[in-house]
Amino acid sequence: MTALHWADYLIFTFFLLASLAIGVYHAFSGNKQRTTQEFIMADRNLKVLPTVLSLLVSFQSALMILGNSAEVYSYGTQEWFGCLIGFTLAILLAERLFVPWIFPLKLTSVYEYLQLRYSSRLVRIVGALLGIASGLLYIGPAMYAPSLALEAATGFPTQVSIPIMAVVATTYTAMGGMRAVIWTDVFQAGIMLCGILAVLVKVIMENYLVKRIHYKQLQYSQGSIEVGGLSEAFHYAQLEGRVLGFSASADPRERLTIWGLVFGWSVTWAFIYGLQQASTQRYSATESLRDARLSLLLNIPCLIIMVCLAFTNGIIVTAYFAKEGCDPVLNGDIDSSNKILPHFVKIVFASSHGFSGLFLATLYSGALSSVSSSLSGCAANAWEDVLKHYLVNMSDFKAAILNKFMVVVFGFIGAAVAFLAALMPGPVTQVALSFGGATCGPLYGMFILGGISDSANWQGALLGCSVGAAISLWIVMGSQSIPSFSPTLPPLNSDKCPMYNGTSTNTTSLDTSLHGIQNMYAVSFLWYTLIGFVITLSVGWVASRIFNIADHQNKAKRIDARLRLPWKAMFTFATMPPLGNDDVSCYDFKDVKRTPEENDVVLIKDTQETSAI
Repeated sequence: MTALHWADYLIFTFFLLASLAIGVYHAFSGNKQRTTQEFIMADRNLKVLPTVLSLLVSFQSALMILGNSAEVYSYGTQEWFGCLIGFTLAILLAERLFVPWIFPLKLTSVYEYLQLRYSSRLVRIVGALLGIASGLLYIGPAMYAPSLALEAATGFPTQVSIPIMAVVATTYTAMGGMRAVIWTDVFQAGIMLCGILAVLVKVIMENYLVKRIHYKQLQYSQGSIEVGGLSEAFHYAQLEGRVLGFSASADPRERLTIWGLVFGWSVTWAFIYGLQQASTQRYSATESLRDARLSLLLNIPCLIIMVCLAFTNGIIVTAYFAKEGCDPVLNGDIDSSNKILPHFVKIVFASSHGFSGLFLATLYSGALSSVSSSLSGCAANAWEDVLKHYLVNMSDFKAAILNKFMVVVFGFIGAAVAFLAALMPGPVTQVALSFGGATCGPLYGMFILGGISDSANWQGALLGCSVGAAISLWIVMGSQSIPSFSPTLPPLNSDKCPMYNGTSTNTTSLDTSLHGIQNMYAVSFLWYTLIGFVITLSVGWVASRIFNIADHQNKAKRIDARLRLPWKAMFTFATMPPLGNDDVSCYDFKDVKRTPEENDVVLIKDTQETSAI
């Protein structure tokens, strides 16, 4: 086991205590989290900057820091350039189309929309359960990633670090509610930036000083100095075949192509930023539609900076081991590419007391922000979409307490999922996107179907979602049973490995032995969301038409304009999106009521009754 210096423990302990302190502060400030609106929605008065940072770290966490370094080592830089394009398009689509659609409805749970549109509680419950499952599937890899780092750096087992992380995230989320989650995200965003920059700054500054003093005989132990700075790092990475351009292949089985990154990646993240509970919960809690849209737009430059820094660190790590002449995976120093960044930190910064503690705090910051966001969203969905209907006589104070209890329950479940994530092969980002994408596409297909088709009904939406989810999950599970169509790149230069025995199993040739249904299993994980979405949309539309004909409804019912996708909002940045000749004031949704008898959302202008089905 590699011992940490007392300075490392001090920094790491300070980080954990500060995160808990924020939760304690918000538990006893304001209205002391006595109402569900304060606990879940922070009384809908969040400011833009904290919302921007919260959105940033909620989805770009330890998975990004560890996963991107593993990505560069295993597959090269293709995903880097795809991220920049894909994330930009995704956020623009979410800001232009989804935010003006959802924000004016003043929803607490985004799945309330499904009941409003389809007049069916069953559709809402199915959507909420899929959303909760998707959130829990994301929590697992988000917890597992920093636990890997801690194990690689100190030998501290994941069986212990995962429960510790779950307890910390659950505690401050349950105590302080949404405000605690938001402000710990802000604090953790600063820690993440410091940790990512630390490697880069140390490399640049020390390499500069070395050149200034011309002390050529000194044996340097710091990483990028070993490779001569950033330019040399990119040079070595290029020599090892890690700096790659776009692949324009139309084969969907190829892991990363320009088409998969632009279309598959963009659609996935547009749904996440625009329609996922953790995201809608944040931008719906801002004070105006303008603030909500700004909170997403400002994520674009923030994401570009964070992604570039994370991938640059991946380049530095790869170049370091290439120049050292020893691939750590090939030599048996680590058993997974996911551990390559913490292994680098352990070696290179062993004499830099405090840095290891900062690095661990950085990873835990990313993990805790993602975990707390998902826990808050899952608890909100469980209460608003399921339990609230059956506990109509419960006071708001008791409901807030129940929400806190559900945060604890989901924290334990998330920890269990994290242990399962350890059994999955491949980079942690791929694990998260594979199973998350399989549920994401069908789920949000129901939203889009209802937003673009007046003829869509609850039967068609459920059937489309069921078929889409079944096929998507079938493909994901099948992909675990076949060899990768796009295997990892060859190992790094290893002619100086002291323990290398030449028994490498890496290969650079594509696996052409796939037959029949295996070719479907080999489809890249980037397409999972789009596949589920298209199937749900197609089956749902056809099924709705059939059910309408069977019910002798040859003419589609006209739905409330507020429930349609506001296409015109894509071309304006007004406070409220224009509705042509319709009454703009309807977007204030002051004519929405929630009946206390049933706790169901209905539109006063809507002539249809909300079905109990």
